[in-house]
Amino acid sequence: MANELPTNIIIRERREALISGVSDVLSFDDLQIEAETTAGRLVLQGSGLKILGLDRSTGELKAEGQVDRVFFPAQKAKRPGLWEALKK
Repeated sequence: MANELPTNIIIRERREALISGVSDVLSFDDLQIEAETTAGRLVLQGSGLKILGLDRSTGELKAEGQVDRVFFPAQKAKRPGLWEALKK
């Protein structure tokens, strides 16, 4: 995305989700959609979830289904590898 849009999330009646700032869908099934956004990794959980569309040019993701939870998982701190530990 040339000009990154902020990540915004709109949930309508817990049946529709419109998410902006999406650069990629990492995984999806009827229980969970995981996407990479300008604000980090985002997870949408529920049931009967379907992706209606992802417009990469605008960064908008549209989904429908029963939305139960939306969250940004904590980023894991990068641990030094064996080589970095040996250099100390």
